[in-house]
Amino acid sequence: MTELIHSIYGVQRQVWDEANRRNDLNTDTLLQVWERLEVLSDEVGECLHDYVIQRDNSVVEHLREVEQRAYQELQHFHESA
Repeated sequence: MTELIHSIYGVQRQVWDEANRRNDLNTDTLLQVWERLEVLSDEVGECLHDYVIQRDNSVVEHLREVEQRAYQELQHFHESA
């Protein structure tokens, strides 16, 4: 689970760095990117809470879904470059 979380935050950082490097993104677009990344971070936090409080191992699958969405966000930036 730790590896998944590390991966998710790493991809989020790549997305944010990519968004900041792009000269064609306006402030509103950057804010939208930030908000989407924030949703992913919130979901990671919810999964951690569920795991710690309830020892719910199903959170690993949810984290995999969050990781996939983070990679999709990064792919979006690569394709629109």
